[in-house]
Amino acid sequence: MTKKINWRNPEEAKEYYASWRLQNPEKVRAYNRKHYLENKAKIIARSKKYHESHGEKTKEWSKRYREKNREARRRYVETHREEITVYGKEYSRQHYLTVGGKRFRVNKRIYYGVCEMHGGLIEKRPRWHHWNNEHLEWGLWLCYWCHNAVEASEQKGIVIPLYSKLKELIESS
Repeated sequence: MTKKINWRNPEEAKEYYASWRLQNPEKVRAYNRKHYLENKAKIIARSKKYHESHGEKTKEWSKRYREKNREARRRYVETHREEITVYGKEYSRQHYLTVGGKRFRVNKRIYYGVCEMHGGLIEKRPRWHHWNNEHLEWGLWLCYWCHNAVEASEQKGIVIPLYSKLKELIESS
C-alpha cells in the first residue's frame, strides 16, 4: 500500500517528486529536452546576460572547476583524443577563415564533402573561396584545382559562367 501524500505540505510533495524523478529518469530527460527546445532562445539570452553581469564570478567558478576536476578532464582527453581532434578540425573548418595572415570567425555554409564547382568529392583539404572581404560568409567550398582556376580567372579578369551564377545565387540568399 502506498503512503497517502498531503499535497498541502511542501516537504512531502517535494519528497514525492524527488523520488518520482529518480524512478523515471527517461521521462525527466525527455521533458527537460522538450522544455529546452521550446525555450532555447530565452535560456541562451538569460545565460548570456548572467555571464555578462557576473563575468568575474563565472571565471572564478570555471577556474575552481578545472582545478578540482583536472584528473578527470585529463582522463577524458586521453580516452577521446581522436574524437576531440576530428571535432576540432571540423569546427575550425566550418567557423574560421584565415585571410592575409589574420584569422576571422565566420559562419560558413555546411560542408558536404563535394566541390561546388564540378560536383566531385574532395579528397583532401577543401578550400573556402570567398570574394568579398565585407561578407566573408559568402563563399564556395572548392577543391584545390577549382579554387586555383577561380583565383586565376579573377586575377586575369576572365569570366567563368558557372562560378558567376553560383556567386549571384549566394549573394542573393
